[in-house]
Amino acid sequence: MRTVNHLKFTSSGFLEISTQDSNAPNTGIQRTRFARVPLMPSRWAAVYKTNQGQINTNYFRRQHVREYTFASITLKTAIIHTVTYFLMGVLAFTFLDYASKYADPTVAHLMRQTNDPLVAGGPLFQVLRGILFGLTFYPLREIVFARKNGWLILWFVLVVVGILSPFGPSPSSIEGMIYTILPMWFHIMGLPEVVIQALLLAFLSYYWINHPEKKWLGWVFGIAFALVLLLSTMGILAGLGILQTPA
Repeated sequence: MRTVNHLKFTSSGFLEISTQDSNAPNTGIQRTRFARVPLMPSRWAAVYKTNQGQINTNYFRRQHVREYTFASITLKTAIIHTVTYFLMGVLAFTFLDYASKYADPTVAHLMRQTNDPLVAGGPLFQVLRGILFGLTFYPLREIVFARKNGWLILWFVLVVVGILSPFGPSPSSIEGMIYTILPMWFHIMGLPEVVIQALLLAFLSYYWINHPEKKWLGWVFGIAFALVLLLSTMGILAGLGILQTPA
């Protein structure tokens, strides 16, 4: 039988354990083992010391390790992505004057204008993108959501892989700056919007997924999500001339 001499939780998401074999012959030499294990839901059930000195491998899993389900990660990620995409898009449209920037002759031949019905309907398509983000986050759940400040890892990955270095020559990416004829000001102009949106997506997803007991988060994000879909639908109808808007 092994007894636990030392048990310590570290801020980096690990459990440090030192154990001693109580059945070993009493030779005057204590034989101690030391282990440093990650607190990850699907890889290891941590331990604690009972009154009898035995190791119980089930208690810690029930009390301290949160299971991250596929449905929870995918649904919450899709909702948060859609809401933050719409929020940052409205702010960028208002303060960066996207209407005139997209009408610039050097850009207009490549980008749809802001009054195009598809642009108004853009937030509706973000639900699909959010689901794809959730599908990507789920295999990384133990690296991202089970660690303290794991949202920083997620934000770093989103910025590097999704913004600066995607596989295609997207605006604001390194490949886009090399292989497209878009002016440099256009690449730079788009960076604040996408970098901040990636930050909000990473942090809010991490926080909501790790705090399912905060029911008010579900109400807030759910109402915001419904409003985004409603406003986007109205934008499409207005762009098609079906819904009349004030001149």
